[in-house]
Amino acid sequence: MIEKSIDKNTKWIWLKDERYPFNHWVEFRETFQVDRLSETKVLIAADTSYQLWINGEAVDDAYFSEFPDDRYYLTKDISGYIKPGKNCLAVLGYYQGINTSRYVKGRAGILFEIQTEGGSLVKSDAGSRARTSPAYLSGDAAMVTPQLGPTIQYDGSKDDGWQSLSYDDSGWGSAQEIAAADEFTANGLGPYPLKRFEQNIKTARVCSNGLLENVPDGGTFADMVSGADLKYLDGQIGSSGITLTAAAEGSFVIFDLLSEECGYLRLELEADDVTVIDIAHGEHLADGRVRAKIEDRNFADRYIARPGAQLWSMPVRKLGCRYIELHVRNSRGRVNINSVSLRTQQYPLSFSSDFACSDRLIERIVDVSKKTARLCMLENYCDTPWREQSLYPLDVLNQALCGYYLFGNYEYAEKSLRVMGKARFDDTYLAMCAPSDNEITIPSFTMFWIEALRDYTLYSGDTNLAEEHFGFVRNFIFSMISRLEDNVLKVDTSKRYWNFYEWSPGLDGNGPHSSDEKSYHSCISLFLIESIGCYNDICGFLGRDSRVPGDVIRKIQSGIREKYYSKSAGLFTNEFPADKDCVFSELTQSLACIYMDLEDQELETVGRHIGTDTDLSGATLSMKRYVFNALENIFKDSSPPLDIIRRDWGYMISKGCSSFWETIKGESDFNGAGSLSHGWSIIPVYYIYSRIIGIKPLEPGFRRFAVSPRCADLDSIKGSVPTPFGEIIVQRQRTAGKTVVEVEYPDCLEMAADISDDFELISHAYAAEEKETAALIV
Repeated sequence: MIEKSIDKNTKWIWLKDERYPFNHWVEFRETFQVDRLSETKVLIAADTSYQLWINGEAVDDAYFSEFPDDRYYLTKDISGYIKPGKNCLAVLGYYQGINTSRYVKGRAGILFEIQTEGGSLVKSDAGSRARTSPAYLSGDAAMVTPQLGPTIQYDGSKDDGWQSLSYDDSGWGSAQEIAAADEFTANGLGPYPLKRFEQNIKTARVCSNGLLENVPDGGTFADMVSGADLKYLDGQIGSSGITLTAAAEGSFVIFDLLSEECGYLRLELEADDVTVIDIAHGEHLADGRVRAKIEDRNFADRYIARPGAQLWSMPVRKLGCRYIELHVRNSRGRVNINSVSLRTQQYPLSFSSDFACSDRLIERIVDVSKKTARLCMLENYCDTPWREQSLYPLDVLNQALCGYYLFGNYEYAEKSLRVMGKARFDDTYLAMCAPSDNEITIPSFTMFWIEALRDYTLYSGDTNLAEEHFGFVRNFIFSMISRLEDNVLKVDTSKRYWNFYEWSPGLDGNGPHSSDEKSYHSCISLFLIESIGCYNDICGFLGRDSRVPGDVIRKIQSGIREKYYSKSAGLFTNEFPADKDCVFSELTQSLACIYMDLEDQELETVGRHIGTDTDLSGATLSMKRYVFNALENIFKDSSPPLDIIRRDWGYMISKGCSSFWETIKGESDFNGAGSLSHGWSIIPVYYIYSRIIGIKPLEPGFRRFAVSPRCADLDSIKGSVPTPFGEIIVQRQRTAGKTVVEVEYPDCLEMAADISDDFELISHAYAAEEKETAALIV
């Protein structure tokens, strides 16, 4: 069946309830008649989320993370759920209505339409039945985090089976029509630009259980979980379920998913009586339990079980976690917890890069990077699936770049870049995250986004996105140049500017400032040089004659040297004026080695400190790419970067990680809120593929690409790199002092080899059917 557009008579609807201007749960029902079975689809959109049932069977759900002016509908084939005769569509709609770092408040509304070959069977309108959900708690609720929105409470004893076909909704009211399908937002309504998530069930295992003691009388769900004392008992360790009997203050069970996962929680249980179950989730058991309460963060929700058997899938919010801790209270009988699981969500990928080498640790690092990358691919790229699920420019830069090598996922990167590019301020900066109404900006992050835009164009060959944003990028670059004083940028430390570069002393900005004073930071000027280079590359890709002249870059380099170079130390300071307690950072020295055109002696002096000097404030995981590039510039050798990868990422592997951490401190960082699954930390992928395997695009879409493998200390290595036209396969083998490099690539691409004299190159161009790539440069 060819999908039709939304019918003009289909309406955005909602239930206006003045009690709940936010955090509102609304149930909708429609019954319809089917005379002849045929392919049937439902088209559905919402602000903010929905769960869908057909004839009482759960069919679909989704959360929308877009700006309010952009609304998309999703399509789901429901042919297998339809039967001849009377049918029922039931939808649980959720409106968050509270601004967070991944959601901007729009209008409450939901829209749905059921289509068949013969026309529309159902259209949401004033005839749709609606009521405020009696089972979900609407209105005031504690926030999980400022990024994730309100906690959830569901009372199964108040669920009257409204999703079933036989249910009588005559006591319900009618929905209110909010707007026509294409008039709900400024930009209308269109099909969702990405593929739907693939879903699998990951069942957790019991890892500990026992009795609750000294349970607090009140507070948030997380307060009650974290405040209770745990008395451990011998239990059904390793099983998928457990039977609990009534206890004075209750019982607890901790379940282990065996690795970091992300998805919707599922509880399957039987209860003799109404039972309160508080559900905490987390990434570790460093405290002997899930860390449910961290400062003002609340990683716990509540499920109230009804008597009998039940299966509940928590809506709206995916959980990023490894451990799930249940506190079971107020039961006067047995509770059989049959299973606790996550319905995992993974973006479907058409390609996954092959990689093998003679070092098992390096292989494992690539594997864990793949796992981490996929965990952080939600509605957009996100920093961490546990604590925030938010889109940041620095995270996009690292995740997209590594994703091009691992997956060739250009369409996914495009969507995230597009969402981030909409978060613009009048001062030419982007917001620090999107979609969000957050007024704080991190100036360096706009520069990272420009670099990510350059990378997207170079790797995908698609110039459309760069064309759309070229005016903004040009204005930003020339605005920054116009603000130069003494040939360097001053940073604004007024309230809405957070001058963050990375999480290391002297570069973390200590959060947004309240002072109106201005100061000088070397990193922002160094990143400006990088950003100008990216802008000039974009000009070349688009054929634009508006590059920044080289003398502008040389003036900035001169200003940086004048203000920040310490002749006595032979290093570059982070700030000007530098005091006696000034911090020398590894990131600053690395950027200087890359962008400052240093003399050989200066390069050697600065380079001696990078990667090994404990006197420097070390670069964090997210910024190691600059350290790797600097060491290559200095030593022309891939061994020092590979040693750092083995040391830092190998350390996380040795601690049993299943995904890579936010920082090397792991869970203990940020006062116990360190993430153990963070997309920006997969950056070794970029180095391994671009330097060790040695494949980099020289022209958009890999039309011309470089083969320049570094020998390092690996005897053998094999990897594949996706391109818009097929994969490039590189195999390198070293035996008896001789290294042979074999390269296979699509015959529509041009290879530029940069192979050392002791390497033998064997290449083969294979016939490949060219894939269509929008605005591909030929």
